[in-house]
Amino acid sequence: MIFDRSRPFYLTGTAITFCIPFVGDPQLFRCQASTHTFNPPRGVLRENELLVRYVRLDHNAEAVKGEFERDLGTIKQHLEWIVRDVAPFTSAIPELVRQRLQSRRDKLTKDQGLAASLGYPVRRREGAPETYAVPTVRRKVAAARPPVAGGARKPEPTLTMEEYEHILSVVSNMVVVMERSPQAFAGMKEEDLRQHFLVQLNGQYEGQATGETFNQPVKGARLANSSTPRTRSAVELVRNIRNMTGGRGHLGRPYPSCS
Repeated sequence: MIFDRSRPFYLTGTAITFCIPFVGDPQLFRCQASTHTFNPPRGVLRENELLVRYVRLDHNAEAVKGEFERDLGTIKQHLEWIVRDVAPFTSAIPELVRQRLQSRRDKLTKDQGLAASLGYPVRRREGAPETYAVPTVRRKVAAARPPVAGGARKPEPTLTMEEYEHILSVVSNMVVVMERSPQAFAGMKEEDLRQHFLVQLNGQYEGQATGETFNQPVKGARLANSSTPRTRSAVELVRNIRNMTGGRGHLGRPYPSCS
C-alpha cells in the first residue's frame, strides 16, 4: 500500500527494446497518411533502425512477444498507407521535370527572340569561353612524321602546330572557367580536376583521352597572375601536353612557352 502520495513510488521492472532495421527515408515515419488511426504506433528513430520499447513488471515472454507483434503489424500497416499516398507523387516526378525543362526552354527561346527583335546588337561578356560548344564532327589528330636525316631511325609522330594550338585553346578556356568560378572547383581532388579537362578534349577529338596520359611529373610549371593552386595545376596539364611531344612541333619547330 502507498501511504505518502506526495512523492513518486517506484517499482522494479524490466525494459525490453526491439530494434527494427529499415531501408529508406526515415522522415516518412514522421508523416501522417491520408488514411490513419488516432492511436498510431510509437517508437524512436536511430539512423536506420526503429526502436520500440516495452516495460513490464513480470517476466511473461509470450505477453511481450504478442504485444510487439501487434505493434509491428500496425507499423507495417501505416507504412503501406504512406506508400499508397507517395506512389502517385513519385510516378508524376518525370512528367513534372519534363514540363519544367520545356517551360525553361520555351522561356529562353522567347528571350532570344525578344533580344533579336529589338534590332540592337547584344553585348557579350568579353573573353567568355565557349566550353559548351561541341563540334558536329569531332576532330581527328593528324600525326605528322618529320623527316629524319640519315640512318634507319624511325621518326616519332608529333602534333601539328594547328592541332597543338587548338588543344591549348580548349584547355585555356577551361582554365578561365575555373578562375571565374573558383568555389565550384575548390573542393575537388587532382583526379576530378583532370577529368574536367578530359571531358572538354574528348568532346573535341575522336578516341578517348585518359587521365594517365597527362599524369607525368612536370617541373617549373607556373601561371602568371594565378590566384589558386588549382589554377596552377591546370597549367601543368598544358605543360604535360607539350611534354608528350617532347616540346617540339611540326618539322621539329619548338613550341611556344606556356609560362
